[in-house]
Amino acid sequence: MTFVDSQQVPGREPGTPPQSSTLSSAVHVARQMLDAYGATDYTDHAAVAQALGAIRESLRILLRALDAEPHVLPSFTRCPGGFVTASPLPDGTFMVEGWALNLAPFDTDEPRHEIAYHHIAATEADAAAAITECAGWLDRPLSTVRAEVDL
Repeated sequence: MTFVDSQQVPGREPGTPPQSSTLSSAVHVARQMLDAYGATDYTDHAAVAQALGAIRESLRILLRALDAEPHVLPSFTRCPGGFVTASPLPDGTFMVEGWALNLAPFDTDEPRHEIAYHHIAATEADAAAAITECAGWLDRPLSTVRAEVDL
């Protein structure tokens, strides 16, 4: 069995299995969730929603104990000066775009968002780094972003 993503557990070397206490605790929680929510009256929509949430959480806990919890790249990140979007492309790369809020565009009286950053990332980790970089730029005035990105 291969264990991935051990950066989530401080002090654990990459590729090492989780401690048995971590895994046994996760299994214990999963069993409790299954006992509590395994049999649900499907006509009660609130009970179904509660059971789904409990099962989702128990799976997340088990995956974290096995260091197999998937990374989820945020598709939308709000920033003080605009927002950042990220989306997977068909070829497996990721497109990251930063949109800066321009409060006084030259051609209209209405504020609008303008593209300030566009990057195609080869990996999900590169895309996450691009989101962080772009979000840092959008913490500053649009004129500063324009000078750095050559708009």
